[in-house]
Amino acid sequence: MVKGAQALTPSEVRQLERYLDQPAEETVLVLLAEGLREGSPLLRTLQSKGMAKKVERRRDKIPLWIKERFAERGLKVDGRAAVYMAEALGNDLLALEKAVDKVAQYHQGRDAVGLEEVVDLVTPRENYQVYEIVERVGTGDADGSLRVLRKWMARGGSTTHLLRALSLHFRQLLLYHALSREGYPDAEIARRMDLGSQTWRLDRYLRRHAAVWDLESTARALFHLASVEADLKTGGLGEDTAAEFLVLGLLSLLAGTRTPRCRARGDRKEKDCK
Repeated sequence: MVKGAQALTPSEVRQLERYLDQPAEETVLVLLAEGLREGSPLLRTLQSKGMAKKVERRRDKIPLWIKERFAERGLKVDGRAAVYMAEALGNDLLALEKAVDKVAQYHQGRDAVGLEEVVDLVTPRENYQVYEIVERVGTGDADGSLRVLRKWMARGGSTTHLLRALSLHFRQLLLYHALSREGYPDAEIARRMDLGSQTWRLDRYLRRHAAVWDLESTARALFHLASVEADLKTGGLGEDTAAEFLVLGLLSLLAGTRTPRCRARGDRKEKDCK
């Protein structure tokens, strides 16, 4: 599934056209595009070699659509919860579908899914990519981390926001390692970490990420984050390069390498790299 297909260049549309002459038989290719003009090269290509369908998405109908998605999974959802999801994720139906899956996965009992539960599990759209970067870094997914990072940077994401989210996560991961080494059961770990109703984070994030980031690499990650924060505050790193250096530096810890600071700062002499 290709989102934002309206941004494809004429060269990319020609490549797509060649692919559609001999598509992979086991694959269904779906392109989502907004604001295409009649007669645009992409639309002509899809009409001639596939199928094009125009869809109108009305914001006022989305809460009902969310309720229907929960009903398909045998669950009821409180009206306020459905409205919150619609406001948090807008008319991005793919993101909403994923959010419904996530909530349904963690919901327990036969009661309706409530507002508090949804607030805990559904990240508002403006923060979504930041937490996706955190998740991909946590699992050691280098290619995915950089792919999402570059999309986020292209939209003008705040490096300070990303730094804050990564720092919080790695501090939690360090505490999780310490409590696990002490032999505390999950319920006590959740209490000491003040997770409240978010005890699901133990399995969903912390335990999985702790298998990738051991105690030593987690400590190194926090040192790297603190170093980047200091460089940002003193002007050693600029906003335009800091985000990429921030993530590359973390990933390099897993790869056993170091990202030269001169690459982010733009220094020319190799001897200046530290």
